[in-house]
Amino acid sequence: MNANFQSWELRTLSGAVSASLILAAGNAFNDVRDLQSDRINTPHRPIPSGVITPFGATFFAVILALAGLMLSFPLGIPGITVAIGAIALLAAYSMKLKSVPLAGNITVAFLGGLAFIYGGIAGYSIERAFLPAVFALFFHLGRELLKDAA
Repeated sequence: MNANFQSWELRTLSGAVSASLILAAGNAFNDVRDLQSDRINTPHRPIPSGVITPFGATFFAVILALAGLMLSFPLGIPGITVAIGAIALLAAYSMKLKSVPLAGNITVAFLGGLAFIYGGIAGYSIERAFLPAVFALFFHLGRELLKDAA
């Protein structure tokens, strides 16, 4: 194997695992923030049922986010910047943006598109990721708006 192939493999694996960990962190943190409504709507889930404490889930979310951030390092400054931005947006979404009309929808849509940009950074081709990112953004925005309208 040559060095370029190993570098490409490392970047691809780091990007994929990093994105997965950051998304998992956002989901865990959002579950903590939704505790009150989940106690009524989905009391069987791990946090509302008491199987996992809110502190434990928050701690786990922080560990996942930090691991995702660390795995963004092979992607260089652009990858680290996107990882930090995604973590910040996921936290802002859970804490405030999801309750602001359109802001939550736009945030989710933006993050859906950002995943393609992150993949483009990992694969050395942000330019090729731009069109799928825009498509994903508008696809997710439409889905989010329809979901809220239903």
